[in-house]
Amino acid sequence: GIGPPAAAFALRSYVRFADADNIRLLSEIVAAVGPDARKLLALEIQGSDPVRARNALRIACNAPGPGLAEVIVAALNRPGLQRIACEAAGLCEVKEAVQPLLPLTGSADKVLAREALIALARIGDENAISTATVLLGSKEWPMRKIATSLLAKFPEKAITAANELIARGDEKSKRIGIDLLAAVGSQDALARVRPLLSDSAPGVAIEALVALQGRFPEDLQPQLSTLCASPNAYVRRVAQGIQVDR
Repeated sequence: GIGPPAAAFALRSYVRFADADNIRLLSEIVAAVGPDARKLLALEIQGSDPVRARNALRIACNAPGPGLAEVIVAALNRPGLQRIACEAAGLCEVKEAVQPLLPLTGSADKVLAREALIALARIGDENAISTATVLLGSKEWPMRKIATSLLAKFPEKAITAANELIARGDEKSKRIGIDLLAAVGSQDALARVRPLLSDSAPGVAIEALVALQGRFPEDLQPQLSTLCASPNAYVRRVAQGIQVDR
């Protein structure tokens, strides 16, 4: 089998010029050799050559494992490596990266901000709950969706946040709250969606219908029939596509 000397040779020789195929091959080598290869990979990540470091982080993304946390966290502070370091932090589920990732979610670099939030969602640490709650109000739809997926990992906190959003009363907040309840998906969460089927705003009613798709309670069949005959064409179309859970 492949041992540490072969892994060392491969990394030393090919990391700097690695294309997608070589990255995949080097990742397989690192995964096969294990801890000894990850020590070598860590040295590449913390090295001064940004190209080698970036490629080494790409390998870490493909061959996640223990032993890389410290160098991944350090890479989050190197501007040219931050995006790929975020991805590595998430895929390797580096808990130590949570605190340095939090401020990156507010970066002017939208791609970096998104990668940082994706990483936090993958790690699933409760220290990110406050940041995710704030980002539910982001103007960027991808940020809202990632924040939703993060919060859904903490059902009690997510339901509280959803209730607060719905209580605001405006259509946008209600829709975001419904989406969050749908992501939680528990009986308690979905029960809070039911009253919003009769909301006067068509967008809210549609969001509630979508949230209950595939799990629409049979006892709400009369209300669904009413929505199927709604004067609003969009509500009517969505309602007619809903399957009742029998």
